[in-house]
This record gives sequence, structure tokens and C-alpha cells, in this order.
Amino acid sequence: MVKSSGLRVLALWLLAAVCACAPSPPPSSPPPDPAARAEVLARCCARPETFPKELVALVEPAAEWFIPWARRLELRPPRLSAHPDALRTILAAARPLDIVTTRAKFHLAGRMARGATTHAMIYIGSEAELRRAGLWSHPALRPWHDAIRGGARFVEAIDPVVRLSTPGEALRADSVLLLRPRLDPEARAAAMGVLMREIGNRFDVHFRVDEKGCVFCTELVARAMPGLKLKVRTVYGRQIILPDDLAAMAMRGDGGLTFVAYVRGRRGGWDAAPPEALVADLAHAWR
Repeated sequence: MVKSSGLRVLALWLLAAVCACAPSPPPSSPPPDPAARAEVLARCCARPETFPKELVALVEPAAEWFIPWARRLELRPPRLSAHPDALRTILAAARPLDIVTTRAKFHLAGRMARGATTHAMIYIGSEAELRRAGLWSHPALRPWHDAIRGGARFVEAIDPVVRLSTPGEALRADSVLLLRPRLDPEARAAAMGVLMREIGNRFDVHFRVDEKGCVFCTELVARAMPGLKLKVRTVYGRQIILPDDLAAMAMRGDGGLTFVAYVRGRRGGWDAAPPEALVADLAHAWR
């Protein structure tokens, strides 16, 4: 038992050290040649395992405390948080039930995840936006009217539970990608019902689609919008949905997602990048 515990501590230390020392990819990459675009998108997410399986197996039993700790261990400030105009740009473009994926390489948990984006959530909207969308009177939404009036705009699965988050909480990130699902009125109402009922559900620190009684970020999107048929991959022996697969789906145009906006933070600035820049960043992340 002592030997096992010692190995686990060593594994955690090695994992943290490797992630903390790994350089963040640059905020932009040269656009891929148009002829290579399909290859880039096909390669996206194909080989997501970056650590030895034995190391991951040692760390797995400690996930309940390690994952929250790693997310709270910030290695630098998030790139976008210092730019209120960037956040206003995102919110101005967002509509109720848009999917938001973010890149958060400023904390250790984000460094552990491979990809151009590392987290996903769903934009709920303001009271005015929900009224225009015909969703404000949805029965599942009524208990949360005060929270929305108080500034909550997003539903996200993040430790310890699924929650409503304000823009200041949800958009603490290095980059933000906004995607719009193509949903008919019935599917939109169903999605809102699922999301509101998931609030308070436990966050799944093991990231398993088949885990009962808990949910992780992209799984929440899949539950709310099953018609998107999000791709499920096997990573370290578990079934998982990767945020970058949503981005690639939108760029390929072979699913129910449309690119809306891509805002990237830089040292000292930010930019509203076109779809080609997203493809380039996917290429860099999955090269």
C-alpha cells in the first residue's frame, strides 16, 4: 500500500511537472494550403493520448482531488480576461443555445489537455435574448430567472457541479470559439429543458460518457443536443467527446454546427480571427 501510494505521488508530480513546463502553442499558425484543409480536419483529434497509459492509470484514483487542484493551479493570467472589449465582442455575437468552446492553457488542467480548445459550455443568454427566442417562459427556465437577471449567461459542467456562470467566470480563457447549432424549435425547447435539469449534477472528473450520475463539459452538450451526433472517441480506455471535434465538425460542414466567431487572446492584445485561423490552430494542435 505504501509503495503504491508513493508511486501515485510520483506520477502526479511527474504529470504536473511535464504539463507546467510544456510551452503553450502560439496563438496563430500559418494557414494550411487549401488543398491540405481536408487532411488537417481529418487529422484533428485522431491521436489525443499524450501521456503514457501507465502514468494515467496511476493518477486515475486521485482524479477526485487532482483535477480540481490542477484547474485551480494557474501558471499565468488568462489572455482574454484583461480585454473587456474582446468579451463584449463574444457576447454581442452569441445567441441562446450557442455552443462555446474555450482554450485555457493558463492553468495546469488546461495544459494537460491536447487541442486548440479544451472546454465546452452552452450560452443561455440574457432575459431579452431569451424572450426574443421564445424561450423565457420555458418551464425548466423559470426557477433560474433571477440568476439570469443577475448576470448568469452560461451553463457549464465544471467541478464540482454543473452550474450557471457569468461571463466573467465562463470566459476566463485564452481563446473563445462560438458555434451555432442548427436546431428546430422543438429541439431548442428540449435542449433548454435538459440543460436546466442538469444544473447541480456532479461533474465527472473521470471524463467517461458511460459514467452514471455525473457529466463532463462536452457530454453536457451531447445530452442537450443529441441530434448533433457528436463523435465519441476512446481515450485511455474511456469514451470521451473532445472539444476540438466540435470545431472540426463546424469547419467540415458535415454536421449541425456553424462557425460564428473565434476570438483569441495574445500577449498585450486580442484578435477576432476568421475560420481559416481556426483551421490553422487545429493543424498546429494536432500536427
